[in-house]
Amino acid sequence: MFDREGVPTTDWGIVLGSGLGGCGLGWELVHSRCFEESGLIKPSVSGHAGSLEWRKPPSGGVILLARGRLHAYEGYSKAQICQMVGFFAKNSIRNCLLTCAAGGVSPDLIPGTAIAIENCIPIRSANCWKELAKGADSIGYQMPGSKPCPVALQRLLSFKTMDGHYLKSGKHIQMTGPNYETRAEVRMMKMLGISTVGMSVGVELEAAKELGLSAAGLAVVSNHAAEIGMAPITHTDVLKNLQKATLALESLMDHLVLETRSFQTDQ
Repeated sequence: MFDREGVPTTDWGIVLGSGLGGCGLGWELVHSRCFEESGLIKPSVSGHAGSLEWRKPPSGGVILLARGRLHAYEGYSKAQICQMVGFFAKNSIRNCLLTCAAGGVSPDLIPGTAIAIENCIPIRSANCWKELAKGADSIGYQMPGSKPCPVALQRLLSFKTMDGHYLKSGKHIQMTGPNYETRAEVRMMKMLGISTVGMSVGVELEAAKELGLSAAGLAVVSNHAAEIGMAPITHTDVLKNLQKATLALESLMDHLVLETRSFQTDQ
């Protein structure tokens, strides 16, 4: 079913981050467009195709898969970085999942592990680190950050992985990029109880909340963070490692569609 602008009626809008663009390619294609056809800016980073695909997962319904996003390090404003969240709101897609590739700050997070984001701290400047450092040892200090919709997070946490376990949740930190985090930064992240580090999601969660969307974030570990792993981190390795997570992420997206009716009732 299509609306007046020719956009299919959609259960979920999902932004696929670096290395996750292969998800859902085997599902029935309902409709597709490139970003430019919808008035969106095409990403310039490898692994971000810049295409919109409406596909039917095995459970039925329709999911909009946005293959790619913009980043601050490409020189874009917050409004431009959050263009897909704005597109979801404009087209009445109230449920959205924001995925990203991430470095595992916790040593036990191996590549391919998916972490539901319970709080995302956006690092916007060097002063942010100073403020966080002041409160790192303070009793009752509440880290500022972007939080998902509680119901959206609940739906993520109700998903069981193929080995029968529920998803883990944790704190995510959004760096400005394009360089990977330094060892000193990773040591600070450990002090703050951070689970994963990446270059996106935080500002998009903020925008989604402002627009009244029910949004959640998912960090998929592509590598160990700088201090954890011994080998240098490369974008090529990130893309390769995340191919392992494709099947699990497809199962998760299918689960969210199955939950959509009860999800909407909870609202």
